[in-house]
Amino acid sequence: MLLLACGAPSDAVILTRALEAGDPAICVDMRDAYGRAECVAAVVPEDPADCHELPALWRDECVFSSAEALASTDLPAAIDACHDSRFARECSFHLIRDQARSVAADDAAAASTVAATLSDIPRAPDARFLFWQEWFVAGRAEGIVASPDRCEGASDPLDCVDGLRRLGFQTVRGLGLERACERMAAGPLAQDLDVGPEIRGELMDPCPTGD
Repeated sequence: MLLLACGAPSDAVILTRALEAGDPAICVDMRDAYGRAECVAAVVPEDPADCHELPALWRDECVFSSAEALASTDLPAAIDACHDSRFARECSFHLIRDQARSVAADDAAAASTVAATLSDIPRAPDARFLFWQEWFVAGRAEGIVASPDRCEGASDPLDCVDGLRRLGFQTVRGLGLERACERMAAGPLAQDLDVGPEIRGELMDPCPTGD
C-alpha cells in the first residue's frame, strides 16, 4: 500500500493535468477534498450544474466562472446559472459588462440588439441601464467620447441616456463633489466624458452657487 501511495501522483500534479486538459473529471483523483473542489472550480466546467456538488466555499466561485465562460455561446443559460450563486448580482453584472464591452465600438443601434437580450434578470432589474453605462465606459477605453450623441439610433434612447447619467453621477462620486464642481465650472468632467447640458445641470445642482 505504501508503494502504491508513493507511486500515485501528488495533488499538485493532478491539478496541473486537469488544468492542461481542461477536464474537471481529473480532479476527482485528488486526495484532499478542498483541493479537489478548488481544482474543479479552477478548471471551470462547461456546465454550471457540475459545480453544485462542490463545498459551498468553491461552489459559488465555480458557478461564477462557468457562467462567464458559458455566456459566449448561451447568454440566457449563463444568466440563469448566475441565479444559483450567492454572488448572483455580481455574476450578472459581469455578464452585462462583458456584453457591453463586446459592442463598445458599435453604434447605439447595434448595441440595442445586445441590450435587448438582458431583460428580466431577477438580481439585476436595472440591467439595461447598467449595460448602457458600461457601454459608455468601454467606449471611452476605445477612445470614443461618452456623450448623449452616442445614443442616436438606440431602440430606447432614454435607457441609453440614463446609462450616461449613471456614469456621470458615478464620476462625481469618484472625484468628490468639490473637485467635480470645480471641473464642471470650467468645462467637462473629463476630456472623454461630455454628459450634455441636461445631465450636467443635474450633476451641478448640489454645487455651491457662490452667493
